[in-house]
Amino acid sequence: MTGNQVTSSPTVSDELVYVGSTDGTVYALSKADGSKQWQFETDGAVVSSPAVVSGVVYIGSTDGTVYTINAADGSEQWATETGSDVYSSPTVVNGAVYIGSYDTNLYALAATDGTEQWQAATGDEIWSSPTVFDERVYIGSKGGSVYAFDSETGTEEWVFETEGDIYSSPTIADGTVYIGSDDSHLYAIEGIPMAPRCGGLRLEITSSHHQLLLTGHSTLVAMTTVSMRLK
Repeated sequence: MTGNQVTSSPTVSDELVYVGSTDGTVYALSKADGSKQWQFETDGAVVSSPAVVSGVVYIGSTDGTVYTINAADGSEQWATETGSDVYSSPTVVNGAVYIGSYDTNLYALAATDGTEQWQAATGDEIWSSPTVFDERVYIGSKGGSVYAFDSETGTEEWVFETEGDIYSSPTIADGTVYIGSDDSHLYAIEGIPMAPRCGGLRLEITSSHHQLLLTGHSTLVAMTTVSMRLK
């Protein structure tokens, strides 16, 4: 039991389960019986979900900091501050930690020591967590936009506009970016390079009870009515 709500999603690595709590703590629990192995205190709520890579736990806190913690003993390895709360969860790929902040920026940090490699502005707070695929970083913002950035340089490649805040995190499959928006739509956006501020395929779900299935030819089959239109 933690001291407050647990909205962080757990990550299991080897024999431990790692999770954050809004009591400001990151916990490592035994996978076998749930006993606490260690805890790590931050100065804010931990809504972010941990990434565990090569014996290191990466996680953000609403104190505005991205932390790395030794997965075995809970000791801090490094901490890098952003300009505001971190609700986003980290993605660790090829020696870089990608994570969004409520200061409106997406960060790329060196996994070894937290040195900032680049930051890219979105113009709106970020709750969404990044997905890295094919040398691009995809992320949504509360302003309703989905962004694709070059993973090496942080250069913006394209932006897709929705009509609501985005808390959802992108999923990539067969060259398509799937993401939800507070405008009540699920979007499928072609993931190849496109002109800035371009459009894509918009999926309008007309029922709150639905099931979407993807076939091998990217055909959408719905159990209830789904309309599609180009935006």
